[in-house]
Amino acid sequence: MEEIVIDSKTFDKMSSHLKPHLKDNCNYCGIKITGDTFGFLSREITCCKKLICLSQAVEDSKELDAKRGNQE
Repeated sequence: MEEIVIDSKTFDKMSSHLKPHLKDNCNYCGIKITGDTFGFLSREITCCKKLICLSQAVEDSKELDAKRGNQE
């Protein structure tokens, strides 16, 4: 898994370009995703920066990547 870290100002500039992948709320806790709350984004997952949500997002992302690898 490749990671890119962006600050909240960059997030605000990029957010319109990240649609449709970037959802409005965290998949796990439901908090609104903003430049200050954004934590993780993948094809299927948008999550905030709360540790519990990030942990679950990384785990789920690895599982999804593994499934995609088996299908290819």
